[in-house]
Amino acid sequence: MAKSDFSKIGKSVPIKILVEGEKEKIPLVKLSKGNRKKLRSFLGEEIIHESDAVLTELGDSPSKKEYQDGTNPLKKLQELLKCVENEHYLYLQRI
Repeated sequence: MAKSDFSKIGKSVPIKILVEGEKEKIPLVKLSKGNRKKLRSFLGEEIIHESDAVLTELGDSPSKKEYQDGTNPLKKLQELLKCVENEHYLYLQRI
């Protein structure tokens, strides 16, 4: 995702937050209405592409491990999308 348009959405700003009880300055992107919309659209398209790739790669009868390994990136994209859609999240850290 670092080489995709994902890295071009919004501008990272160093923000102090608590990480495991300690204050850390982390570059975060503010989830304004416009950034949320762009990220939602981007992640939706990535989920569609990843779903197609997973279905093609797994075939008709994958093993449990193949299924888990193959669907993990898709699950991560879904988690990110849910965070972006959740209005309680104000910032997003690029991964």
